[in-house]
Amino acid sequence: MEVIVYQHLVDELLDALLPRWKLRKYPYNCKDAIIPQRIIPEEIRRDQYVLACFYFYVCIYMRGGIESLQAFNALIRMWQEHPTMFEPFHAQLMTHGEVQAILKLFIGWDSKEAAKNWIENSKRLVRNWNGNPLNLLKGLRSYDEACNRIRNKTKKREWKIAGQRNEGFRGFQYKMVSMLLY
Repeated sequence: MEVIVYQHLVDELLDALLPRWKLRKYPYNCKDAIIPQRIIPEEIRRDQYVLACFYFYVCIYMRGGIESLQAFNALIRMWQEHPTMFEPFHAQLMTHGEVQAILKLFIGWDSKEAAKNWIENSKRLVRNWNGNPLNLLKGLRSYDEACNRIRNKTKKREWKIAGQRNEGFRGFQYKMVSMLLY
């Protein structure tokens, strides 16, 4: 993947956006112009590992079909009532029915597929990264390397190139890689 930056366009864009952001002008004055990360409560934020796990599981619902803010709010409520679901060593042992019921109650949307991803991604995180999403970022030197680790591999050729440990996570594509890096 090659990224070309046209600096004059970046400068032009930032020169237009930054003053609007500082003055809370459109689009930053819209009621839905909330950065979801800013609503995460202190009890999740105060521990790096807890926050990393929270973001890891949020990625399961960043595939589309749901507003980010809606997903964040639902998952925050879910974390407050079921924090062990956000602990990979515990979540990997849950049944599909248990996870699906909780996801359906708090989010509703896509609970069947999300439950599969929740359990399988927990297993992969434990198996390959000692159950810690922060380990996914250790030693990274490029975005391509991050994609190699985190993005789901669907073809045998991709698996061979990436290696067993870098099998990625079900449903995780480039957007989720970028979210976890952020």
